[in-house]
Amino acid sequence: MAEERTRRRPRPGLGGQLFGLILGVVPLLLVMAMLTRGGAGLHHVVLGLWFVAIAGFLTSLAYHLTYRRSVPKSVISSPSIWKTLPVATGLFLFGLLNLWGTPGGWALQLTPNTMEQPQRWLQLAAKLALHEPVVGTSSVAAFQPWVLAPNFFGGALWGALGYATAFAIGGGLASALRKEAFDPRQEPFGTASFWPLLRTLIGYYYGWGLGFGFGFAIIWALVATAGGSASPPATILALRYALGALPDPNHAFTMGLVSGSWLLAGAMVFLGRGDVTVAFTDPKPAEKEPPMKVTIPPLPKNEMPELDFGALVAETEQLASTFGRDLQTLVQKMGLTDAPPPAFTPPPTAATEDEEPEVEAVNLLSARKPDFDLSFDQALGQLSSVYVQISARLGQLEISLADWLTLEEGSLLEMPRNPDGSVALCINGRPVGRSKPAAFENHVAVKVVKLESGTVEALKGGAS
Repeated sequence: MAEERTRRRPRPGLGGQLFGLILGVVPLLLVMAMLTRGGAGLHHVVLGLWFVAIAGFLTSLAYHLTYRRSVPKSVISSPSIWKTLPVATGLFLFGLLNLWGTPGGWALQLTPNTMEQPQRWLQLAAKLALHEPVVGTSSVAAFQPWVLAPNFFGGALWGALGYATAFAIGGGLASALRKEAFDPRQEPFGTASFWPLLRTLIGYYYGWGLGFGFGFAIIWALVATAGGSASPPATILALRYALGALPDPNHAFTMGLVSGSWLLAGAMVFLGRGDVTVAFTDPKPAEKEPPMKVTIPPLPKNEMPELDFGALVAETEQLASTFGRDLQTLVQKMGLTDAPPPAFTPPPTAATEDEEPEVEAVNLLSARKPDFDLSFDQALGQLSSVYVQISARLGQLEISLADWLTLEEGSLLEMPRNPDGSVALCINGRPVGRSKPAAFENHVAVKVVKLESGTVEALKGGAS
């Protein structure tokens, strides 16, 4: 039972996420120390990026202690190479812009310089586009002695802050392009409306910490390779200059920013690792809650019953024979035989003074609800519930087969018509009287005007 509970509720491993969360605190403290005790101030752009990193730290801490400590139910889709290509291009151009302005002091650095003015960046971009060299001098800031202490690799450690800045910008932008679908019961911080902004801050902070760790490793390796030699080889000097392992903190920060931007852009394009922080900020597939296993029992296999078709056919024929005999008896009692009907003389067309007025309709036999007299119903006995078909025949016309074959839609057939406009009233196809078309409660009806003599008497006499 314990093993089953453990398998269903895996505890997410938070080692990788906790490492990035703690690692990002180190550059936050270094920037704060430079701001308060560095002696040369802090660049306004670097100060703004530092405040964003603090907001990312607080968001990441809440994310780590709330959502990430529960069983993740999110579906994460990292951005494709085509979505991260603009980010990689922007990082490459940002690094190139700072590299172009470094000789004249037109680059982002730790201490304040002329690049705190926004129009300077536009001028630098124009100079880069026109391939014009930047004219100016790079001033050396007066730092406190602790900034250049051996514990800080003689000032070269500040180059790791440049890597941290480049990775933070790239990580935040890549996280903003990420797609995530959350279980409604586990939406981070109880809402999904601000999650894109929060996800960007988390990616920014983890990029900040990972970039600092990456830059620290590179600078430490270069410093350790040179050792205490006063004149290291030219290759080592070139690598230290290109990768930001320099004794001047400002110059080290700028070159670390350039190298970090280019390395991250190359990783996005050539290694397909656009979202560099996803492995440190979000659950791995093994940490996700396993899917629910539902077992559907097989349907019971019922054998088809064996039918005796011979018995069914015999029983059907017996029922049909009995019904046929009963129906034939009823037809004989009603006098509806195959003998020719008595001659019917239609009434004259012109009305005379001695003509009796037309009999008013006193009863309507509706096809929707048959109604029989109670005594008549008792007289018919068990066959009183048998229905007969009443129809009104408009007319009858005989045509040759040749004319029939030439009929088509729209053909007009002229039927013989009685002068008084009446139509034949039939029972089971046999004429028994005359009727006139009428309407009753929005239904088509016929009004009985004459019944053949002896029809009703024969029916009632036979029934009695």
